[in-house]
Amino acid sequence: AIMPYLLALSSQGGALLASHWNTSTLVSGDMASCAMVNVGLPTCSNESVAKDLPWTLLEQYHTWVPTFQVEAGGSWWVRVSAQVYNGLEDYKMLADAVLEIYTVKCPGFRI
Repeated sequence: AIMPYLLALSSQGGALLASHWNTSTLVSGDMASCAMVNVGLPTCSNESVAKDLPWTLLEQYHTWVPTFQVEAGGSWWVRVSAQVYNGLEDYKMLADAVLEIYTVKCPGFRI
């Protein structure tokens, strides 16, 4: 009962984030059958915003997600793990938090 919940939450949460940020999810191989999702971050002219996002989220919103690039100079992504204590509202909070941070720290940012 736990894994079906986590798989559904991860899928729905990833879709929610991608929709709010106007990006996409990165699914490859076994990632489609685990309780994690990689979602592209919005584009920002200041690359340090994405690089520092985990710590900004921790300091300002008391949450944390890792960020990464698939290739140097490429797009930035977040990896979000679904846990039994999470709900879709946690993904919505993350979506809104990232948009707030980007609105402040990314010159000319728009979705």
